[in-house]
Amino acid sequence: MSLCVPRDCDVWLSLGGFHERGHDWDSTGRIYNCHLLLDNAGSLVALYRKLHLFDAALPGQPALSESSFTNPGQELLPPIDTPVGKVGLAVCYDLRFPELAQALRGAGAQILTFPSAFTVPTGAAHWEVRGHPGAWGHPGGLGDTVGGGWGHP
Repeated sequence: MSLCVPRDCDVWLSLGGFHERGHDWDSTGRIYNCHLLLDNAGSLVALYRKLHLFDAALPGQPALSESSFTNPGQELLPPIDTPVGKVGLAVCYDLRFPELAQALRGAGAQILTFPSAFTVPTGAAHWEVRGHPGAWGHPGGLGDTVGGGWGHP
């Protein structure tokens, strides 16, 4: 088995879950949860910092508090021109905020990307609802490359 890198395979890569040291790293140890877009030369084209952090307390589940170790991003990036169309970048729980998707679509995004690692209960709930055509206020659907694996128990 060989590993395909962008240069060798002439592909662009959308990569989520990258942690960048926050502006306050030295005093707090906080990070940014980032989505990277690499072009077919392997160059960084865009870096998006997740805007909406996931904090939840579900009955019978451990409390989750992404905001205890992560700084929120401060801006939505404009869609990026790629060989397959204009791509809008977001991350995971950003999926829950339709105004973000609508802003990206309004700015010309043809493809929306949400690299994610939801918990089992929240992942099933979010992806089931958001994956239906029309869920974003426009015709279309949502691709899920994970195939039902939500990432965190």
